[in-house]
Amino acid sequence: MIVGQNSTPAADALASAIRSSLEVNIIGSDRPGKTYPTLGIPIAGGIQLNISHGVVTDNAGNPLPMTGVKADVQVEDYLPPEPLGPKPSDADPVHRQLRQILQLK
Repeated sequence: MIVGQNSTPAADALASAIRSSLEVNIIGSDRPGKTYPTLGIPIAGGIQLNISHGVVTDNAGNPLPMTGVKADVQVEDYLPPEPLGPKPSDADPVHRQLRQILQLK
């Protein structure tokens, strides 16, 4: 799973959650892990009330906002202007860096 500075807190929580259960590697830069599960309640006037009802924890039970999400493979933080294609692209800095890390030509 690829995360970066433009990832949402929900993506950070998802990355942390699936890392152990599905043996997924996180690729990107370390994330602060500032995320809390919330209960969304719509109220009058088009307002959404979000009530935090817990704290997401890492595999050891430590609060994610205190420990953050550590990437397994560190790459420069880059969000491509277009969705990722099916093949590696030399125009994409993350693809280039991953190819170097994996020693691919």
